[in-house]
Amino acid sequence: TKKPALVQGLQLTGMVSSVPDSDSWEVKKAYLRAHPLSSAFLATRNDVGLYVFDVSEAIVTDSTRLGFGRKIVWEFH
Repeated sequence: TKKPALVQGLQLTGMVSSVPDSDSWEVKKAYLRAHPLSSAFLATRNDVGLYVFDVSEAIVTDSTRLGFGRKIVWEFH
């Protein structure tokens, strides 16, 4: 941004892992409930993997509310 006082953002840190085959049907059903338009695509593809993003840290930067250079950090264990 050209105005440093207007910096806003979110950074996520964590691990991505594939969903085990034993859980894939339940995860796929939950995904399709949340994103029903993707069902046509997923129905025709067997090579699409399912992944989980386990967030361990979230950092929020909002210079418009917190002041320049200030961040809020959450850690999840």
